[in-house]
Amino acid sequence: ILRSGEETPWHFIYLNEKLSRQITDTMRPRIGNAPFVKVRVSTGRTIWQTSLFRTKDGPYLLPIRADVRAREGIQAGDSVTITCTLR
Repeated sequence: ILRSGEETPWHFIYLNEKLSRQITDTMRPRIGNAPFVKVRVSTGRTIWQTSLFRTKDGPYLLPIRADVRAREGIQAGDSVTITCTLR
């Protein structure tokens, strides 16, 4: 988790470079060079829709909202299992 702090509404998770390349290669015909990819995400019992955002260096960032973190008890520095489905 990149950002921390209880007052921060968003935390971000970097996806690794290999996975980011696979997403770009898979989605390019649909999104062209758009800087984001729409996804359906789940962690624990929480499911939501958001977008992965491509960084200037290439990897994607996954935003995790404060309400999701609170519902799942996720805090900065925790390891979490996340499932993303491209939309």
